[in-house]
Amino acid sequence: MYLPAKKYNMGNGILFQWIICVAMAFFSFAIHLCVGSPKIWPLTVLAGCSWATGNVAVVAIVKRLGMGVGMLIWSSINLLVGWASCRFGWFGLKPEVPKNNTLNIVGVTLAVMSVFFYAFIKPPPTAEREVSLGDASAVDETTGEAPSSVEEMEESPHGSTADSVPLLQPGFAVTVRRFWKSTLAQRLIGILLAALSGLFYGVAFAPIIYVQENYHDASHRGIDYLFPIGAGAFLASTIYCLIYCLVTLRSPAMQAPVSILPGVLSGMLCIVGQAFWLVANEALQASITFPIAATLPGAIATLIGTIFYREVRGLRNYLKLAVALCFTLAGSVLTGLSK
Repeated sequence: MYLPAKKYNMGNGILFQWIICVAMAFFSFAIHLCVGSPKIWPLTVLAGCSWATGNVAVVAIVKRLGMGVGMLIWSSINLLVGWASCRFGWFGLKPEVPKNNTLNIVGVTLAVMSVFFYAFIKPPPTAEREVSLGDASAVDETTGEAPSSVEEMEESPHGSTADSVPLLQPGFAVTVRRFWKSTLAQRLIGILLAALSGLFYGVAFAPIIYVQENYHDASHRGIDYLFPIGAGAFLASTIYCLIYCLVTLRSPAMQAPVSILPGVLSGMLCIVGQAFWLVANEALQASITFPIAATLPGAIATLIGTIFYREVRGLRNYLKLAVALCFTLAGSVLTGLSK
């Protein structure tokens, strides 16, 4: 979904996520008209709002963890929350018990275990990830290297960078500042943001399933709920964009207008994926589809990121990735067979 934007610098991602949601609303409305303009239940709009809330931190996650590892972490949390809410009946839903409950639980457990291997995969240097995101202007023409976006390139009054502060300078604030800019701190922030994104992704379908189960005249055709997802995503992302502008008193501009097209393509891919997922929920139980649909895209993204963008490097990281992918694949297969 985010591959079209890989070559472009999306800034802090505020405007980028808004463009994605605008595209989602447009394409979902077109599909809505094609399927006969089914009734829209206001509660189902919350599905899109929840999705947009999870999506708002995607750029920050990718810059800290890389596309593949970040996506796999939020996908695993998405899997766990989405599966558990449907399987055990959270948020007022009716519990969905698969035919082979043991196989289902084993499959989910394997898929969730994969996140621990993904979390320990060391990403490439931040500078290299920034260049891969399209910020070629940051490359030093003499050294061929780029400054880290995490380590702020702030100039002091004497012309030196923030990193030139003496190590022995007293003060707790200096220690905190150095830790905040460290790779470890930024990696922990990325993992936390990815977990929160996965949480909001995981509860996104809960309003739709609730309406299908509790409203006697509600449609049970999954595609009928695609436009509420797009509309809710547009509404929430617009609110987040406005809040950003009001708080920072500046517009969330990106580096170049050409980066708008990747945002539109990403939104189109996303709404198509959501449509397939809704149709899969109609044919299977959500407790079956979540472990499959939430992890396989992340595995594919990691392979693409590793092969084409070298987001994962080193023999140890390759071994961790191989084990994690095996867990993901095994979990998806076992979960599918539990139907």
